[in-house]
Amino acid sequence: MTHQRLKAALRGSELPAVARHLMLTLLTYCEDDTLVLAAADSPSVTELAEDTGLNRSTVRRHLAALDDDGWLTRQHPDRRAARARGLVIAYVLQVPEGTDVPGFDSAGAGEDVPEPPAERGTEHRWGRTMRHERGPVHPVHGAQDANHGAQSTVQGAQNATRGAQRAPVLRERENLSLIPSQPTTAVGLIARALDVAEDEASRVLQLIREECRPRSELGFVRTIIANGDVASFGHRIREASAAAAYEGPTHQFRDPDGTGHCADCALPATSPRHRSPAPAALRLVR
Repeated sequence: MTHQRLKAALRGSELPAVARHLMLTLLTYCEDDTLVLAAADSPSVTELAEDTGLNRSTVRRHLAALDDDGWLTRQHPDRRAARARGLVIAYVLQVPEGTDVPGFDSAGAGEDVPEPPAERGTEHRWGRTMRHERGPVHPVHGAQDANHGAQSTVQGAQNATRGAQRAPVLRERENLSLIPSQPTTAVGLIARALDVAEDEASRVLQLIREECRPRSELGFVRTIIANGDVASFGHRIREASAAAAYEGPTHQFRDPDGTGHCADCALPATSPRHRSPAPAALRLVR
């Protein structure tokens, strides 16, 4: 299972925006080739609250609902390990059983896709009430509801079995320290995402600060890394570096026809040949 498949499933799901944001934040802690997050590398509830801008009770409520719906499996450490090694909850992110992900799953590929369980007239776990019109229940509809309820019970048992099967794998990864530690600073996260040195990552972070002014800097950086927007900031810093290294003649950019290219040299406005004031963060490269 890839990160791309999980992101596609989240985009097509009916999860609340807060729950999707929480899942994407957890995904930034995972290595590129795995959705397993060992306890040694997992964020605490407090860290998740800081990263997402939510309060702790909201984070706990949505984690429990995501676990119930099969989007993740949580492995709680015993109290002795938690006290001795400071371990927190381990996570396995996953797409719920039977979820059709466009572009990744296809009908008739040897995978049975059960219908989602119906919840008629009950309190939904996300805080919304599922209502239906009053009236007599048709016998066929009643049988269908019973069938859906049985499918939901089977699916819950399957999720519990998968969690029990993954528990030894999580413990082995913790004991052998097979999963490398994740960066804990905004500069470190940017450097890892763009594969650049920390001095260039610092200039990218400065540009983000000037233009976006995020309230929670670390949480904002994790979000733009998850959705890919951090690449545009890195591209602008690299363009500014190339302009700073240019020592040839310059002239004022003119584009009277609105073509996006200079009327004198036919180069775009971003060319180092053109004199133009740069944001403070871009001037740092000089």
